[in-house]
Amino acid sequence: MDMEMHPTEKEFPRRSSDRDGKSEVKWSTAEEMVHDPPISYEVEKRKFVYDVLDDPPLHLTIFFGLQQALLSLSLNLTTTLLVADLACGYGDELLKAELLSTTLFASGMSTLLMVTIGVRLPIYQGPALAFVTPLVALKTLPDWKCPNLEGMNNATVVGEFNQTSNSMSLPTDAREEIRFKLQMMQGSLMVAGILQTLLGATGLIGRLLRFIGPITVVPVLFLIGISIYKTAVKFCNAHFGVAFLTFAVAMVLSLYLEGRKTPIPFWSKTRGFHIIYYPLHTVFSLLIAIVVGWSVSILLTTLGSFSDDPNSAQYFARTDSRLKVIEEASWFYFPYPGQFGPPRFSLDVFVTFLIATLISVIDSVGDYYAVARICDVPPPPTHAVNRGILMEGIMSIVAGSLGAGHATTSYGPNIGAIGFTKVASLRVFVACGIIYIIFGVIGKIGAFFISMPYSVLGGVSMVSFGMFVGFNFANLIPVHLNGRNMSILGISIVFGLMMPLWSKMHSISTGVVDLDRLINAFVGNTMFTGGFIACVLDNTVSGSLEERGLAAWLDETVGKSSTRQKAHLYDVPYLQEKLGRYKWAKYVPFMSGYGKSL
Repeated sequence: MDMEMHPTEKEFPRRSSDRDGKSEVKWSTAEEMVHDPPISYEVEKRKFVYDVLDDPPLHLTIFFGLQQALLSLSLNLTTTLLVADLACGYGDELLKAELLSTTLFASGMSTLLMVTIGVRLPIYQGPALAFVTPLVALKTLPDWKCPNLEGMNNATVVGEFNQTSNSMSLPTDAREEIRFKLQMMQGSLMVAGILQTLLGATGLIGRLLRFIGPITVVPVLFLIGISIYKTAVKFCNAHFGVAFLTFAVAMVLSLYLEGRKTPIPFWSKTRGFHIIYYPLHTVFSLLIAIVVGWSVSILLTTLGSFSDDPNSAQYFARTDSRLKVIEEASWFYFPYPGQFGPPRFSLDVFVTFLIATLISVIDSVGDYYAVARICDVPPPPTHAVNRGILMEGIMSIVAGSLGAGHATTSYGPNIGAIGFTKVASLRVFVACGIIYIIFGVIGKIGAFFISMPYSVLGGVSMVSFGMFVGFNFANLIPVHLNGRNMSILGISIVFGLMMPLWSKMHSISTGVVDLDRLINAFVGNTMFTGGFIACVLDNTVSGSLEERGLAAWLDETVGKSSTRQKAHLYDVPYLQEKLGRYKWAKYVPFMSGYGKSL
């Protein structure tokens, strides 16, 4: 049946503005559009269904926010399991549930702060990808070896993720050891968070932007991306067929069918039954892919196609493999500072977290500019970058005090999802933050989504990690890809991959134990090594600001007139209106007039 309708019966999108200048899409019939020509997402090449400053309807906002939340769920789960494993809590399901609630709660709070007060761009704040590799490396240190608990539980090890099919009661001394390690992570992360807060509060990070540009950011983000692919493989290992199906559905809906509209049956009192055309399959591509993958997993579980052996990796592709998590999860759980005891300090952990923090700062700066380019808005000004890093530092302190074991930072895969779904509204990311807070506080809801089959999580990870690596290269758009820049990019990536392997073969020894640990920790970190080499070469090899891509980053008025009109989105409404009129405000690094007055 041909779904196309007569022009007089079809509805067209039309943009209107209210008194506050906010725009929205309204629908009108052909007769109503005779003197008010319709706009079309394709005809006018409108880049987004909902722009940064657009406010989608509430019901769509909730679904858009849920889609963004589910996209980043796999990393929340992965990081939680790594922290529990590092603290030797692989046999304590209650600890995992508490850590997961803490992670979800911290992610939600951080996202809300970043979207409303921080850099004010559509950015999800979640467990820092830069912390994943250091957490794995920290497990190799002698002081972090776990006692042998073999025979005390029926733990099943899948890859590097330790799971438990049944609850167990750990001995008192084992629980004390777990809490002691969590307390060391807690205090060390808080100190690293204080340093990050000072970077933003003093405006130092804004001044460093003249030295840290696209040539530095791209190798760092690329090395982060290729260091986490193993995470996707571990999830896909549960059942690669379901993982690939989830991945394929997302690809077809978001890429192959991009530009097409879905015919949707609709009924209204004025027009009765009719068909409206909306890019539903594009804006909900990831959510639809998750539903399809989960549904197929339910069917295959019912048919007995998956192994029911808890020792098999395929067991975690079953939809009933972790139903016990939902049963045992409490209805309400409120994370609070010091829930695992008073904070302690460890030099090894601090150095590890400090490196991860520095990498996450560079990661965030690159993400700010990447999302601004994707959303077709001006590059974030200095005061917005300072404010963003300030908020991330504050939330690192909060996450540390809660005992999360990791910081929160901007998450690249969610930025890539904006390009897939064509939804860039700030309101959607506010909803995403609220959803994560609800997941963290209401344990049953969070446990339901955490019970998602690993194979489905693997398919989502393939999409999200791929988008993270791919959209990272958007930072190279203002860069001249000449011999100088291509050489620096290639050399820094090779050094980033080579030096950690060399450091394992030839440990650096100065005779001072603490200094040896510090040097080897820095040299052995692939992201830090690659970023450091790239930064040094970019600032010592002759090259103009325009050639290096820094001119576009530092030019806050770059872009078309339509994008320049959106520059006010970086101003925090209350702070700017109430405090911006005072003379001293121009000396505050995170106020709007700071960059122009100094």
